[in-house]
Amino acid sequence: MPKKNLLLRIFAPMKAFQENINRLWVRLSLAFALVVIIGVMLTSFIGILVSTPTEFNYVNVLRDSEGPVAQLAAYYQTNQWDNAAAFMQGVQSAYGNIEYFSLSFSLIDNSGALIFDTHPSDTAQYPYVQFDETLPVTIGGNLQGYLRGLGLASEKFLRDYSPQSQFLAWLQERIWWMSALGALIGVVFGGIFARNIAAPLRNLAEAANHIARRDLKQRVALRGTSEMVQVGSAFNNMAEELAHAEKLRRDLVADVAHELRTPLTVLQGNLRAMLDGVYPTSTEEIANLYDQTRVLSRLVNDLHELAQADANQFPLTLAQVNVADAVTRWVGIFAPIIEAEGVILETDIAPNLPLVQADSGRLAQVVNNLLNNALHHTPSGGKITLKLWSDEGQVWMEVSDTGRGIASDHLPHVFERFYRADRARSRNSGGAGLGLAIVKAIINAHQGEVTVASDGEGHGTTFRLWLPCGV
Repeated sequence: MPKKNLLLRIFAPMKAFQENINRLWVRLSLAFALVVIIGVMLTSFIGILVSTPTEFNYVNVLRDSEGPVAQLAAYYQTNQWDNAAAFMQGVQSAYGNIEYFSLSFSLIDNSGALIFDTHPSDTAQYPYVQFDETLPVTIGGNLQGYLRGLGLASEKFLRDYSPQSQFLAWLQERIWWMSALGALIGVVFGGIFARNIAAPLRNLAEAANHIARRDLKQRVALRGTSEMVQVGSAFNNMAEELAHAEKLRRDLVADVAHELRTPLTVLQGNLRAMLDGVYPTSTEEIANLYDQTRVLSRLVNDLHELAQADANQFPLTLAQVNVADAVTRWVGIFAPIIEAEGVILETDIAPNLPLVQADSGRLAQVVNNLLNNALHHTPSGGKITLKLWSDEGQVWMEVSDTGRGIASDHLPHVFERFYRADRARSRNSGGAGLGLAIVKAIINAHQGEVTVASDGEGHGTTFRLWLPCGV
């Protein structure tokens, strides 16, 4: 197996894991699982803490370096066991005063004689022996006596003060504190996770508010889960389209105002001149004014048709059309105009073309606009070629010329409204810039497609369109 394929097989699961871990539902699930794990671990930690309480051991107290045994050894060095009973009274007072609990001592010398004893004679009220320890009292390794400690507890002590009772009270208090701490940690971590996950949504909402205030330059950073990246990308694409649509709207308003201004200015100027007696009120002048009204009417009609196309309400009267016969007839009408300009018109129409369901008048408008556009850009002595053929259930038409061509940076815009590749051309010589936009709208309404191609300026232009058969 090639090394590259082996590496792909090894890293493919890692790539799939990375893609899945970046999904919103996966990250939410992991966040909630992490909070649960933290809670469980914290509960376990609390259990460990509370299950190992520090037990108060009286034997350790007796053996302490400053406890009763150590005090008795020091006393013996000074006084032997003389008056030891009085000394033991002090020990008894210091260590034996616990409510519901009796801690008594017995002091025995090394011969077995009892020196001091405070064990109660009636132990009925102290039925439970907590501990009974006899500890040696030594000095320099020599045994001098014994100290016996006896701890007796009552039922009330066992109920209220026993290690079990104290443990339960201690446990209850710490459970409350640890529960509050666990809740606080859960809220903090949950807030951090929620904020991290919701941050892209919050940024998206802020950007949407900017868009609503017509700040169309607003964009969002693509970060977060894969779903959020998709939503952010869709939002940015929407913002781009809105900005482009806004630019087209402003350009459209400006272009419409410009296109309307010229004929209106001519009409207004000529009418004012006629009213002032500068121009005679003659048939020729009225004909000029009438031509300007026709320009206005054509412009308004073209804009109306494009508005209908934008609303997907382009009016069509569909019927079975023999495209070959129709194109031959339309070319025959337009041919004298082309020849009068000194341009050669050639046609190449394939036989036995299938019928298409189309609006014959609209198709005539398409052919007229394409031939008229080619004629405007083809100088005298040039050639215009119209081809018609069928392929894979589609009827194709191509109109090419040997004119000035179109630069590559203008090609994507030739079907836009009021767009002219040559800005120096006037409305009279170059048209209003709506003809090709109408061609595209008509072909799209027929579920077809139209494209343009050119090798650059000086190499001519080719428009190619197709219509589906039987639409």
